[in-house]
Amino acid sequence: MWFYNQETKKIRISRDFQLPQMQGEVQTCQDLDNLPTAVMEHENHEVPINTHEAVPHSQTKEAAIQIEGNQLELTVKSKRQPTQHLGYMITWHKDGSLGLSQSDLIRKILYDNDMSDSKGGKTPCNGKFYTEIDDEGEIIAITAYQRAIGSLNYLAQHTQPDIMFTINQLLRYSIKPTIKHWTAIKHPMRYLKATINLSLNFSKCTNKTLLEGWADADYANDRTDRKSITGIRTSGYRNLISWLSKKPTVVAQSTTEAEFIAMNICAKKLRWMSFLLMKMGIEDSKPTLYNNTSGAMTISKQATLNPNTKNIEIRFQYLRDIVLKRQLTIVEVGTDNMLADVLTKPLGL
Repeated sequence: MWFYNQETKKIRISRDFQLPQMQGEVQTCQDLDNLPTAVMEHENHEVPINTHEAVPHSQTKEAAIQIEGNQLELTVKSKRQPTQHLGYMITWHKDGSLGLSQSDLIRKILYDNDMSDSKGGKTPCNGKFYTEIDDEGEIIAITAYQRAIGSLNYLAQHTQPDIMFTINQLLRYSIKPTIKHWTAIKHPMRYLKATINLSLNFSKCTNKTLLEGWADADYANDRTDRKSITGIRTSGYRNLISWLSKKPTVVAQSTTEAEFIAMNICAKKLRWMSFLLMKMGIEDSKPTLYNNTSGAMTISKQATLNPNTKNIEIRFQYLRDIVLKRQLTIVEVGTDNMLADVLTKPLGL
């Protein structure tokens, strides 16, 4: 089996495949125009090619197979950039940046739910978006609701962090959705219709800090159990890497504790990313964690906790330990600069 990697411009051959009539250290093959059809017609990062389509031997030097033991490697020339990969739409810009979106999936979701001709919305949800279990409401088709919310959740997890909070709220009612919840689920669909041409942008950056994280919390957000909402965002060279919006399993007893829970989750994620980069041989300056609550920032710099804050001692000690070891820097930012705010509360105009 052959695999073509568009990024490295190389064809990889599995170790257990023995190419016949290959001898010596370097063999040449046909020029690029005569490569197997599967390579030329697909733009995925790795395209499987049947072994019977193996590139035959010739004397041209447009492509060459490097043989090292049982490993074979074919280097080819290609000027084409991939525009699709596993459902992602990739847009390449002249400045070297690229945009990532799933516009085809959005169109499919709108079509499947009869929203293709709907009017676009300005926000993922209205400013007073607080859903709750509606025991007296008429239950709608559960399968249709679950299919719609599942597709929207896939979008939120991959390329649409702006709808993450809304979708997480609506996911809670997948077992017993009512007309009220079905009406609410149409709001993010209208928002996606209005923003279908927008994409996540990844650009070159000279920022010296490789890893950064933003941690935010909305205290006692849930009206049913009064649990808070935690929002986490991490980035590398200011390019978005991951995002998270979830309801913790514990009930925070203060705004400070809710923020500490968020900071603790973000710190652990940044430490894991640092270890991963070290394994990859990438030198990393210590990550920076941003938070916008002065109370949590003040406590994080103290040597001990007072009796009123001992309930967060374990999270406090973990943060204090990695800060003292200079494995993490915690910085306070204003609310206007809190990039994780969109993951903790609805946005309304």
